Amino acid sequence: ICLSLPFAMVGLFTSMFFIIVGSGLMKPNISNIVGRLYPENDVRMDAGFVIFYMSVNMGALVSPIILQHYIDIRNFHGGFLIAAIGMALGLVWYLLFNRKTLGSIGMKPTNPLSSSEKKKYGTIIGIVVIAIVLILMIAYFTHTLSFNLISNTVLILGIALPI
Repeated sequence: ICLSLPFAMVGLFTSMFFIIVGSGLMKPNISNIVGRLYPENDVRMDAGFVIFYMSVNMGALVSPIILQHYIDIRNFHGGFLIAAIGMALGLVWYLLFNRKTLGSIGMKPTNPLSSSEKKKYGTIIGIVVIAIVLILMIAYFTHTLSFNLISNTVLILGIALPI
């Protein structure tokens, strides 16, 4: 949606943020939900994952073909708008049919964090967010905020955070 609007770099970075959050938080959850649709050691589980991954791959195959045709005729903003409409339709489909198809799967965690773990992870996340905000504020006020700075920051955090 952010890339379908003519907001230049702000739209780009906003959309990249949503892509990162969506890929990092949603994809593992969806795979987990597919696994929980079937009882343990059910022979249908493999078929369920095949259908899930084939649907993802079919979307990855068909989307660029459809969008490229539109982009050649019109522009990139319209192409991203078509992609946003497709994602919105998927969200509507999920909201309408998730209770019927999924039931209570994925509504509550199977192994929730204890209060001490929540505090520990909350502190770590808070420190990381404050550090990122401080870096961006310093860069903004010193007029050194650039695409290279942001990409280098993401690179450093991508290496440092898993450690």
